[in-house]
Amino acid sequence: MKQQKKNKAIFILLMAMAAGIYLWYYPLDRGTVSVSVGLSDYLLITQSQTVQCPTDPCALSQKTGTIELKIQKDGYFPETSKVKIRRFKTEALIVQLKKVPTLKESLVAPTESPSMENKPLSDGLDPTSISTFVWDSKGERLAYLDKTDEKVKIWSDGTAKVITPLKNIKEGFKFLWSPSGTLLAGLVGNELYFIDTQKASRKKIMIGFEPQSTLWDLGGGALLINESQDKIYKLDPQSDKPTPLSLKADLRNAVWSTDGKLIYFLVDEKANQMKVLAYDPTANESTEIVSRYDFPVSKITRDVSGAIYFYNPNLKNWSVLEY
Repeated sequence: MKQQKKNKAIFILLMAMAAGIYLWYYPLDRGTVSVSVGLSDYLLITQSQTVQCPTDPCALSQKTGTIELKIQKDGYFPETSKVKIRRFKTEALIVQLKKVPTLKESLVAPTESPSMENKPLSDGLDPTSISTFVWDSKGERLAYLDKTDEKVKIWSDGTAKVITPLKNIKEGFKFLWSPSGTLLAGLVGNELYFIDTQKASRKKIMIGFEPQSTLWDLGGGALLINESQDKIYKLDPQSDKPTPLSLKADLRNAVWSTDGKLIYFLVDEKANQMKVLAYDPTANESTEIVSRYDFPVSKITRDVSGAIYFYNPNLKNWSVLEY
C-alpha cells in the first residue's frame, strides 16, 4: 500500500515537472514587441500571422527568437525590421513609414546632369593607342584601356595613372564608372570585370549571358544587370556569381531614389496602361506608385535636385513624383 502511494506521488511529481517544462518552453516561451509608427490602422505581418492595429502603439506577442516583422499601411511604403524576442520582455520598435508619392504634371522640365558620353579624348592622349574610354560623371577623370601595353589607366590633370593589367580583351569591351567613382565595371560578352581604382585591383566574373542593360546603385558597390526584362541580377565585387532578384523591369527605364533605397521603374503590362513602381532591394519587393491608362512614358529621369520625372511623348510634357 505504501509503495502504491509512493509510486503515485512520484507519478504526480513527474507529471507536474512535465507540465512545468511544457509551460516554460511553449506557452510561456514568449515575449512582446511594441511597435510605434505614429499612425493608426496599419498591419503587422510575420511569417505566421497578420495583426490589424487600429491604434498606435501596437503590441504583438511572439515566441522567443529573432523574427522578421513587416509594417504595412495603405499609401505608405512597407518597412521590414528584424526584432529579437526575449522571454517575458517587451521590445520597443519605432518605425517611420515613408509616404508613397503621387504623380503630378510639372510646369518645368527637369534639369539633368550633363552627359559625358560625347566628350572627346584629352589632347595629351593618342587615340590610336586607346581601344575604349569613358569619362566620369564630372568629366574630370578618363578611364581607358591602353592597347600598347594592355593596361587600364586613368587620365587626370594631364597625367596617366596605371590601375591594373587587362590582357586578351575581346572586341566590344566597354567601361562603366560607378557613381562613387571608386569602381569601374568592364563589360564584354558574358564577362564582367570589377576594377577598384583605389586599390588598383580587379576581379573577373563570368555571368553566363550578355547583359541587355545595367544600373549601378548610388553607393557604387553593386551593379544590376538585365538578362531580359523578366530577369535581373545583382553583382558586387565580393560575389562570385550573379544573385537573382524578384525585380522585373527594363533597367533602361529605371532610376534610383536620391537616398539610394528605392528603384523607380516602368511596367507596360496592358495596352495603354502604364504602371510606375518602386522596388526595395532590401525587402526584395515592389510597391505600385501609380497605374494609369493613356499615359505613355518614353523616359524616366532623376534631375539634379533628386526629383523623379516622367516624359509623356503624346502630350510632350513632364510629370514629377511629389511626396
